[in-house]
Amino acid sequence: MLVSEREARSLLHERLAAVHRGTWHGREAQRLTVKELLDAYKADLEVRGKKSVDKILSLLKPVHAAFDGERVLALTVDKRNAYMAERRAQHAAPGTITQEMIFLRSALRLAHRQQRIPHVPYVPTAGAGGVRKGFVDVELFDRIHALMPELYADMAEFAYLTGWRYEEVCGLELAWVFLADAEIRLTETKNGEGRVIVLEGRLRELVEKWWGKRRLTCAYLFHRNGRRVRDALREQWGGAPSPACRSTIFAVRRFAICAAPASPKASR
Repeated sequence: MLVSEREARSLLHERLAAVHRGTWHGREAQRLTVKELLDAYKADLEVRGKKSVDKILSLLKPVHAAFDGERVLALTVDKRNAYMAERRAQHAAPGTITQEMIFLRSALRLAHRQQRIPHVPYVPTAGAGGVRKGFVDVELFDRIHALMPELYADMAEFAYLTGWRYEEVCGLELAWVFLADAEIRLTETKNGEGRVIVLEGRLRELVEKWWGKRRLTCAYLFHRNGRRVRDALREQWGGAPSPACRSTIFAVRRFAICAAPASPKASR
């Protein structure tokens, strides 16, 4: 667009004043949109082979919808607070909103590392949300444990001793168990790092017991008639004869009984 010399000089003075104030950061930074920011973040996650890409992208869909054409440096705190208020009005859980903001902040940090923006804008959160509750002591664990069928009782005790989640216990593969070395070796975990569980005492007894019950057709240490427990548990839930039985199965599913701290010798 053609402008007069006077308008050009006025624009130049404004730009020089912005540079002096530290509010002008170059044409690329000024033009960067939230869509471009999130697209670059997605590409970075995929290049690094992150397992949780789909979950992260799903959480960022509302952010995409709200700020798609917005300039990153124009994304003020007021706008981000208004977004969170709108998400609350849509009955989104505080933990979900916080995760959305955390991943937006991660995208901003990536852009800063790539020198596409001069600083990382402040991103508010909606509070932690999803805090684990229902921790139990040994006495209550023993009472619950005594009511469980053998398989689920052993899995619950394994989780209690190691601090593992339900999905981790169900997915424990035979290939990760090294009885000769008294170890379980996980090459990659949720945070992308390996982990070693030392087998000793009662923990070793449990692993040896189910190692002796292993099936050639099943890759997992804990199994129900040769099937992975996570799948078998769904069937048992459907066939539970009473609400009390279903409540016990539900307790296993959530593994609330696994909340006690693991022995410091159990892992390293």
